[in-house]
Amino acid sequence: MGIDQGDKIHVVIFKKETDKIYRLIHTGVYDDFDKDLPNLMEKYGVTICVIDALPNKHSARKFALLYLSKIWLAYYNDSQKETIVWHKDFEKKEYHVVAAKMETMDRLADKFRNGLIILPKLSQDLDLYIRHMCNWAKDKEEKPDGRVVWVYKKLGEDHLTMATNYAMLGIERLSTGSLAEPKADDIPKRDKPITSGVMDMKF
Repeated sequence: MGIDQGDKIHVVIFKKETDKIYRLIHTGVYDDFDKDLPNLMEKYGVTICVIDALPNKHSARKFALLYLSKIWLAYYNDSQKETIVWHKDFEKKEYHVVAAKMETMDRLADKFRNGLIILPKLSQDLDLYIRHMCNWAKDKEEKPDGRVVWVYKKLGEDHLTMATNYAMLGIERLSTGSLAEPKADDIPKRDKPITSGVMDMKF
């Protein structure tokens, strides 16, 4: 599940069909962090969710604490060397991911271009989704120091585009299958069952 938040909460939920095929199974616009988002987590059995950390970080973090290790706060940083970096702070109970926007948006565009994302039949919600997905374009921009760089420019409302990019970050982290369990290393020791690891032991 990917979430872009601001005045409204834009949500997309994907199912991983195979290692490379992703199916959109839900898209919608919501208002309530405390009610709508937990309902979606439960209804769709969401395994991993990536949510825009800003501007409402308090609300995003409060939601994340309800599903520790399943929900990651997302930040963009195009100056970092790695494309995607996952951070786990067990003491603060905060899981967050820092991504390079340009590179991850390139990956998203490639998925659509190569037919790796399957959309449902046309509906009012999907129509809005398509409109948002068409509201961004890649262009060259000259910086004050004379450097020319590639940027993605917003042409209109693109919240569901950002939500989709967040969803792709999450689903790519999972093993094959949309219902894959969180990795053992992502679960704090205090939250692991007493039998954790026993089934993996050799006798």
